[in-house]
Amino acid sequence: MDKSLYFSFFLCLFSAITLILPVDAPSAMAPVPAAMGLIFYGWSYQTRERFPPFNRSILIFSGVVFGLSATSLFWAKDIEISLKQVKQSAVLLPPFTLLVCLALSLERKNLLKHIYFIGYGFIVSVILLIVEFKLNAPFFNLLRGYPINKSVETYEFNRAGVILVISSFAALVFLKTKVKTSMATVFVITPLLFALYLTDSFAAQLAFVVGYGTLLFFPYQSRLAWTTLKITLLSFMLFAPFIVSPIYTYMAQDIQNLPLMSNAWAGQRLEIWDYVSRYALQKPLTGYGVEVTRTITDFDSGRLFADGNTVMHPHNFVIQIWIEFGLVGIALAMGMMGTFLTTIQRKFTRAQQKIILPTFMSALVPLSFSYGIWQGKWLGALFFITFLTILATKFTEESTERLPFDKGQDNLPNSLT
Repeated sequence: MDKSLYFSFFLCLFSAITLILPVDAPSAMAPVPAAMGLIFYGWSYQTRERFPPFNRSILIFSGVVFGLSATSLFWAKDIEISLKQVKQSAVLLPPFTLLVCLALSLERKNLLKHIYFIGYGFIVSVILLIVEFKLNAPFFNLLRGYPINKSVETYEFNRAGVILVISSFAALVFLKTKVKTSMATVFVITPLLFALYLTDSFAAQLAFVVGYGTLLFFPYQSRLAWTTLKITLLSFMLFAPFIVSPIYTYMAQDIQNLPLMSNAWAGQRLEIWDYVSRYALQKPLTGYGVEVTRTITDFDSGRLFADGNTVMHPHNFVIQIWIEFGLVGIALAMGMMGTFLTTIQRKFTRAQQKIILPTFMSALVPLSFSYGIWQGKWLGALFFITFLTILATKFTEESTERLPFDKGQDNLPNSLT
C-alpha cells in the first residue's frame, strides 16, 4: 500500500469513527475534528510533498467570525465571558479551517478505495443510537462509569440525532460507491427513521423533514426558486428581532396549543426570542459582545411559559448574532449567507446541489431552534459535516477530479452547514 492509500485508509477510518462519537461522547466533537484537521493536514505533506493550499473564502469566513468576536470585546457587556469565548475560537477555528482546506484538496481517485468506510460508520452510529434507546443506554452508562442499569433521559441523545440527520446526505453518497443506490438508501434512511421515531428531539425530526423535503421537492433548475430562498432567509435575518415580539404577544399560546408544539417547547422558545430580541434592540448597532446572553440577568420576560428571565443562549442563530454583534454582525452574516447560496446555485452541478443544499437546510433547523452557535462541540460538528459534504460532492455521477471552485481556490462557499 503506497503513501496515498495509507493516508486515504486512515482518513476515512477516522472520519467513520468520528461519526460514531456523537451518540455517547458528543463533547468529543470539538477536539476530534480539530485534531483531524491538524494531523491529516500535516500528514498530507508526506503523501504529496506539499501542503494543501489555503482557500481564500474559508480563510475570510473564519477570519470574519474570529475578528468580529474579538472586536466585540471593545463593547462587551461582560468582558470576562466574551474573552473566554474569543480564546476558545482562537484555539478551535484554525484546525477546523485546515480540515476544510484539506477536504478541498483531496482527489476522488485517491479516496475511492476507502470512502465507503464513512457510510458504514454512519450506519453503525445510527444502530448504536437505536440500541441506546431500546436498552436504556448501556454504553452511555458504561462509558461514564455509571451502573449499567442507571436510567438515562432520552434528551442525552438529541444532539446525536441532529448530527446524524445532517450528515446523512453525505453518508448516502459514500455508501453508493459500494452498493446500489436503492440499497444505500434503505441502509441509511430505514434505521435513521426508526431512530427518529424513538427520539424526543423535535429538532432532529424537523431537520429530517426540511432536509429531505429540500432534496426531493426544491426546484433546483428554477432561478425564481433560488431567488425566493435567498430573499426569504435574508429577510428573516434582518427582521427577526422586530417580528418575534408581535408573534409572541398575539400568537404564542395558540402556537403552543397546536399538535406537537408543546413537546417542542414552542411557547418557551418564543418567550426567549421575545425578551432577547427586545433587549438586543436597546443597542441595535453593535450588540453587547460575544456570548453575552448567559450573563444577562435583567431580561424582561413575559413569564407565560417559564418562571425565569435568564437563558444560556437565545436558541436561534439570528437573534444570537443580533444581541452579540447588532446590525454590524447581521450585515456581515447576511453577506456571507447570500454569497454562499449564490455559489451553490452557480458553481455546482445539479447533483452536487442536491447534497449541499439539503445538508445546509437541515442544519438551519437546530441553528434556528436549539443550539448556541459558539458551543464547541456543535461548532466542531458543523465543520466536520462541512468536511464530509465537500468530500461527497466529489463522488456524484457528474463529478470530475476537482470541484468547480477548486481552480484558483477562490470560490469556496463560506459554509456548507
